[in-house]
Order: sequence, then C-alpha cells, then structure tokens
Amino acid sequence: MSIRGIFQLLKLNVSYCSHDGSSRGMRAFIDGGFLQEFADKYPHVEVVPVAKRGHHPFLHGEFRRGKVKHVDLRKKTPSEIAFQMHYMFSEKGGGSTNSIKGSKKHTSTPSVQGVWRPGMWDTPRSPAPTGDLPAPADN
Repeated sequence: MSIRGIFQLLKLNVSYCSHDGSSRGMRAFIDGGFLQEFADKYPHVEVVPVAKRGHHPFLHGEFRRGKVKHVDLRKKTPSEIAFQMHYMFSEKGGGSTNSIKGSKKHTSTPSVQGVWRPGMWDTPRSPAPTGDLPAPADN
C-alpha cells in the first residue's frame, strides 16, 4: 500500500527450511514460481528468500517507518502463503490509530491517595505481649 504514492514495504525476507515438514507449503510456493511472480509484481520491494535449516517458515517485513512485522507460515498451503504475502504488501507499516475509548485519561490534579513506596502495605509490628493472658471464661 502506498501513502501519497510512496510504497511502505521496503524489504521482505522469506525464511524457510529446505527439508522440514512445516516448510512444505513454502517450498512448493517457491518451486512453483509464485515467489518470483510476487517479486515481479512488486518491483519496489526487495524480496529475499532465506533458507534456514531447522527453522519454521516465516515472513519478515521491514517498512519505511521502521516497523518490523513477522508472520508465521508454519504448515500453510501455497494459497495461504500467497494471501499472507499480499496482505504484507498492502500494509501501510504504521501503528494502529484507533484507541480504546477512555484508555488514556488525563487529569490536572495529582492523586490524593499518594505515591506508592516499598513496604507501605506491610503491617506494623507491635511489641510482644508481656505477662499472662487471661483464662477463657466458663459458661
């Protein structure tokens, strides 16, 4: 996705394992030429396939604003991988602008309860009782 004509995704690392079963869909995606199709369709993005032995497949996207996003592709089919890659290409790379209503309260008056300090909830120690305790009353 572009903001004012500038595409936000700069680099996309596609990591997979050359022999692991969880990377079967990713290997089929790469061997079928779909990765090259995506790289040709989006020439502004540097698409780098990285073979890591013993690791699950994932996408690692780097955006213009500095955001980095990881997408797990473990045991995904080539069509699911294509959907995730298209979703990554269409992201803007910014944080969420929606906030939960009432989540950021601001007040101009400080708390009347005071500031927390270590040991404030500890019970005060009273001195040990001296003398004998009274005997319980018989009814």
